[in-house]
Amino acid sequence: MKKVITMVGTSLYQNVKNELDDSPCKKWHDLKDKSYKEGENKEHAIKSIKGAIKEKWSDNANTSAEIASIIKIQAKLSTPISVHLIATDTIHSYLCAELIKEWFAKYPKESITIEEICHISGLQVKDKKPLKTKVWLIWWTK
Repeated sequence: MKKVITMVGTSLYQNVKNELDDSPCKKWHDLKDKSYKEGENKEHAIKSIKGAIKEKWSDNANTSAEIASIIKIQAKLSTPISVHLIATDTIHSYLCAELIKEWFAKYPKESITIEEICHISGLQVKDKKPLKTKVWLIWWTK
């Protein structure tokens, strides 16, 4: 079995947002740029968003770029794969990673196993300093 490691973006949400009511879209917007840790206090909003998205998705692999890519990678390799989803340090990324894992559970694809979601603390696009500092500290302490 080959391992596939892939970053998770928000294409899943982007692909269904036009089909959602205003409430989950507003909740999504309210969570913009919130760190993964802040999600502990936003469980109700996260659950609401996930529920709304799950009502709209289908077994179409184009539900998200990540899902489509994982399926294409497995087809190209012609071997079973175990997938490790890398979520940035945002609620949005982790929420989408959970939904991707749940999508594969609902619409299983032969030879594809989603092993885990790896949350990388400090990894986000707004400010490189938290991750850069963390990497420096890890290197310095070795």
